[in-house]
Amino acid sequence: MKYVFGGFDGHGSSVGVARARELKVPLSQVIIKYPDTSAEGLPKLLYSMNLANDELEIIDIPVNVKNPSEWAKLMAIIAQNNQVTIYDHHSTNLKYLNQIPQGIRLMQFDNTITMLNALVQDEENMKIGLIGSITDRDPAIKTVLDIEGKEFVQMYNIANAYDVAIRRNLSDVVKNVYEQGFSYLQ
Repeated sequence: MKYVFGGFDGHGSSVGVARARELKVPLSQVIIKYPDTSAEGLPKLLYSMNLANDELEIIDIPVNVKNPSEWAKLMAIIAQNNQVTIYDHHSTNLKYLNQIPQGIRLMQFDNTITMLNALVQDEENMKIGLIGSITDRDPAIKTVLDIEGKEFVQMYNIANAYDVAIRRNLSDVVKNVYEQGFSYLQ
């Protein structure tokens, strides 16, 4: 089975949902949950799920910089039995490249936009992911949207509302965006 694990903030959740929609991963296999899909919580969550022979895509969840050796130890166990790919843009990962266990594929990107372009092709899913780039305040958004234009203002307002909504009820927002797409965000 394929699972998508997304960070629980605006960027990780929106891109996680966009990627899952893109790959048609069932909602039941999309895991975006506070605090479980944090850098600290994810290895423990994966270990507790007792996964075997699954494909795990981890979106916007970096190496645990507070305890990289514990992160690496648990992730090595997970990688022994599963195909693990981490898609991330956090530069903190670079400091810990030598601690990333064998068998884990890290796809490190310069910014949220290059990451999104690698993960999503569908126009609607791209819009969902762009909301995350805006919530992350990534200046690379200028490469795809005119920040003085009407479309950016609309997307910016949606991103701010999304950021508030996920803090109130992350699981409902993830479910609704997954099922209804960008229309739910509008």
